[in-house]
Amino acid sequence: MATSEKNDENSRPNKHMLIIAGALITLMLIVMGVLVVMLLKLSAPTQQTIVVDAKGNEVSTTSKSTETVVKADPKDIKEAKEAMDAKGTADAKGGNEAKHAEKSDKKSVERPSFYKFTPAFIVNIPSNGRLRFLQVEVQLMAKNDEDVKSIESYAPLIRNDLITLFSSQNYDDLLTPDGKENLRKSALSISRKILKDNTGMPRVEQVLFTNFVTQ
Repeated sequence: MATSEKNDENSRPNKHMLIIAGALITLMLIVMGVLVVMLLKLSAPTQQTIVVDAKGNEVSTTSKSTETVVKADPKDIKEAKEAMDAKGTADAKGGNEAKHAEKSDKKSVERPSFYKFTPAFIVNIPSNGRLRFLQVEVQLMAKNDEDVKSIESYAPLIRNDLITLFSSQNYDDLLTPDGKENLRKSALSISRKILKDNTGMPRVEQVLFTNFVTQ
């Protein structure tokens, strides 16, 4: 009996030590958990929201996120839209001006060229049994210099047929505007036919009488 009581007395200190050890371990775990949470919070990046107006002035600051919010002024939006519209109008105007300049350059390249017969044509024409003479300065108008070169190549043939044409005219008819116009059309037809027969293209656009004298 005495021995049993003695064993109970020896086991009581051991139980107390186990309880104390368990409490210490639990406390250490709690402390470690708190430290881990604090370390995680400290290691997280600082987040901040900056709200500014359209002019760049800071309106407010919070710590919820790292994004920047721009609060636009309606007046600034209107001005920006007007500026964009003005730029679009200017670009369109510039494009139209460029097209117009391109067309102008093209027209300038297509300016007509002229071939002048030298010397002037001088022929005798009959008039009621009397001899009269006709003096005509003739120029042929073409679209470009290339056509003028072709005209120049066949100028002797054209000149020969024009002399025949002028010599066959009636003096009285040439005194009227209609008579001169009919002669000019006949000269155009002869010139175009000779060039078309020899080059495949008529090339002559107009026949001009730059001087016309009858006597």
